[in-house]
Amino acid sequence: MSDYAIIFQGLGVLAALFFIFLTYMSTKTWRWLHVTATFFVLVASILFCVYAAQTLKARATWIKYHDSLEKQLATTEAELEKVSRGDLNDVEDKNP
Repeated sequence: MSDYAIIFQGLGVLAALFFIFLTYMSTKTWRWLHVTATFFVLVASILFCVYAAQTLKARATWIKYHDSLEKQLATTEAELEKVSRGDLNDVEDKNP
């Protein structure tokens, strides 16, 4: 985690509390449907942020795994070429 993770979490909690306060204060002029819908939008946006973070983390892991497999493939192909056709730089046939 980054060094500023606790700061971002604290700001998120403060923003959520402020949003809940504003929603509560709006109950005097809004109907129950508007307040409920606004609350569900808040919850859905928080869940979306969690799912987006998990997706980015999984994608970073898969990209790292893909890069390592590409490296392994390149070395294996080079070894296969050397075993099947010999060393291309050895034109004088010094190595068996």
